[in-house]
Amino acid sequence: MRIRVKICGLTSPEDARTAAAAGADAIGMVCAAAGARRRIDAPQACKIIEALPPFVTPVLLFADADAEQIESFCAQVGPATLQFHGRESAEFCRSFKRPYIKAIALQSPDDWAVAERDHPDASALLVDSGSGGSGRAFDWSLLPGRDRRGREVIVAGGLSAANVADAIAATDPYGVDVSSGVCRSGDPRRKDAALIADFVAAARRASA
Repeated sequence: MRIRVKICGLTSPEDARTAAAAGADAIGMVCAAAGARRRIDAPQACKIIEALPPFVTPVLLFADADAEQIESFCAQVGPATLQFHGRESAEFCRSFKRPYIKAIALQSPDDWAVAERDHPDASALLVDSGSGGSGRAFDWSLLPGRDRRGREVIVAGGLSAANVADAIAATDPYGVDVSSGVCRSGDPRRKDAALIADFVAAARRASA
């Protein structure tokens, strides 16, 4: 199965075009998350989405935002998948009537089962260490094998071109998600074109 690749934490149209040209399937934008250094506003998100070619999915990331804030973003930005990184319930996530991804921190073998139970209509569960944007990986061995999973999984946290093949081999995911691992040196808000290209290529080779 071809592994889908998402480049997250985009803050500029230029980086969106770079990610798309490298073969990314989706791009993520941090729209509301307290203290997030890559947070952008709705007009910036619109400019980024306008830079995308067809068939690259925009994803709007929220963490414990209120419904009014999310509705405002959705109204301004247009069609996009939502990604929730806080304590949002399934009822809250589905209330926006858009496909959504629910992020979970995998810190014990039980966390996956709980997330599957609590978010039965999520398009996918994104698994990381619970410290998004830190560049830290979770323990991949805690994730159950594909034959024991009832939901698509996206692996995130601490990924780079150097270890994405290992992550894919260990977890057999639907997709992989990278942010810090493709940032420019000294500028966490911008992406490095060469690092993005290397990451996408490594993920494609691993899933070939």
